[in-house]
Amino acid sequence: MRVLNLCFSDNAGAAYTLSHALNKLGHTSINLRAQNNYINYPTIASVSNYSREDCARLAEKSDTVVFHSAIMPFIQGLGLDMSILDTKKKVVYFHGSELRAGAPMLLKQADEYLGNYQTLVSTPDLLEYVEHGTWMPCIRSFNELTQQFGKSKTDTEALKEYGVPFTKTLLGHSPTNPQVKGTQIFQKAITRLLDVYPNAEYVSITNQAWDSCIRTMSSLDLFFDQALLGSYGLAAVEASIFKIPVFCYISEKTASAMEELSGCENPFIQWKDEDELIERIYYLCEHPEEKVKFGSSAYRYCQLVHDEKPGAERFIKAVSEK
Repeated sequence: MRVLNLCFSDNAGAAYTLSHALNKLGHTSINLRAQNNYINYPTIASVSNYSREDCARLAEKSDTVVFHSAIMPFIQGLGLDMSILDTKKKVVYFHGSELRAGAPMLLKQADEYLGNYQTLVSTPDLLEYVEHGTWMPCIRSFNELTQQFGKSKTDTEALKEYGVPFTKTLLGHSPTNPQVKGTQIFQKAITRLLDVYPNAEYVSITNQAWDSCIRTMSSLDLFFDQALLGSYGLAAVEASIFKIPVFCYISEKTASAMEELSGCENPFIQWKDEDELIERIYYLCEHPEEKVKFGSSAYRYCQLVHDEKPGAERFIKAVSEK
């Protein structure tokens, strides 16, 4: 199958990682990114390197064309002829921030310009915004990320030979949108914790390129994803790749969808109020063996759902059946 992933700035790197994984399965896929931003996810192709005619040829050569939330930049900006897509499988893959902020407009554009298309969403809570949608978890290459950013086992063993020096427990949070993520809830709790537990340090991972974020994240002991949405983002998955316990509020509906897809119960740490949040942070700071348990559970779930091979296979199955 030839799959063209069209994306504006490729939020969460979903278009690139899907293309990358499909190619490893033996399919032929590229992502075409319209615009880069400071996050600077990897990309296979950039609009700036192609003429309108080149972009039209990419669409013509594809069996399946996937629009990642944004449709208009490729119709208006590139002048993509919709008749090219008449014989193609058309998919709109909606992602969190875009769909939550502009669902009516995005759905209207998809209906108007694409006609018959398949709808995918990257997190299960987004299904409430669309009709007949399918949850298609975004993917990451677990093996590549652990090899590139993970701690070296031999270096860690060498450190032990010298006698491991005391290091602070690192608590990290990476909010792309602090209001949506509930950043103030985490910061307030962590500030209270630090008053009674000085052997911890808070790291805010913001306004950094993606690879820099991953490098910082891989050194953390605890990660805080979000406290309001009831679902989880790619940052929670990326932290789980390094077996870091993740604090993330999950709604009952999302937890059910997660268990149905994976067979695993929600592996992310829950809390009922600020006091319990602080207690759970403190407990994990004091009990390293518990961090290992929670980190391993999160890794196991995310590997089943978000690693590139099962994720790409799930995508092919979904678009082939419709």
